[in-house]
Amino acid sequence: MPHGPPFGALLVTVVLSLAACATELTGAELAVEYYNLGNAYLELDRFEPAIGYYRRSLRLRDDAETRFNLALALERSGRFDDSLAEIATLLAAEPANALVLELQAMALHSAGRDREAIATYVRIEALDPENDIAPYNRALIHWGIGETAEAVGILEGLFSRDPEDQDTLFNLALLSSQMEQLADALDLWRQYLEAAPTDTGALLELAVVQSKMQQFGAALESYAAAEATMALDDPRAAGAQFERAAILLTEVEDPRAGLAALRAALVAGYRDRDRIANLVARPDLLERDTVLAELRERNLEPPEEGAEVQEVEGQG
Repeated sequence: MPHGPPFGALLVTVVLSLAACATELTGAELAVEYYNLGNAYLELDRFEPAIGYYRRSLRLRDDAETRFNLALALERSGRFDDSLAEIATLLAAEPANALVLELQAMALHSAGRDREAIATYVRIEALDPENDIAPYNRALIHWGIGETAEAVGILEGLFSRDPEDQDTLFNLALLSSQMEQLADALDLWRQYLEAAPTDTGALLELAVVQSKMQQFGAALESYAAAEATMALDDPRAAGAQFERAAILLTEVEDPRAGLAALRAALVAGYRDRDRIANLVARPDLLERDTVLAELRERNLEPPEEGAEVQEVEGQG
């Protein structure tokens, strides 16, 4: 770690020096100094000081680069309307600037104006057909607003252009899983894991798909592989252990291993009461009394149906 004063203190020293010699600097030189100070604060994610220095710089010199960074700082600070106003000024001077348009799309999306963001990304793609970032981001927006078919179409097009793009492949697999296109999802997760065999999230998603397809032995292997990649404090571990327990106690019929996995899940803090209730409701649940005892010990035993109805009625 380098020695010397904290960066914030160094900035204060620079500001004081500027004030002392302001009469010796031209307006253009002082504008550059304010611009540099704004950049320093922006890199530290201290957006309000950055905005202040950028505005000071612009009062001395109208500069497109300074205005762009001001718009970026405003967007990151959550002041979307102000950011979009600065972007509009930039686009009035250079309407086909793809970098400014990308910032506009980002600000529109951050402001919840997704349709306008999509339109801006379409405009970027028309200006630069080789741009992969714009369609990728547009796919994510379509996905976020529930237009999964549009998202899949865009991502498939990108993946056909670059079959080595793991981010696109992961998202295609995840979308297929969410759309219950299980056969496609299975193939895509396997393809993704060939290049990233220790990706915990992908292994867990693959296990879910395998379970839904009743490939329970394969699902157990995927859950075990996922657990092997996790740190000791990984919050996903409890869920993986519970799902292994559920398979072992119902589908594979290995009660000893199932109870061990269940205990491990509960000790690790598993508390999904809906999922627990679903497991207990299974008529083929092995070692039911032992399972209920484990849950009761941690106050997780689902209420009996009659008791639950009585409690709801009593609230009226």
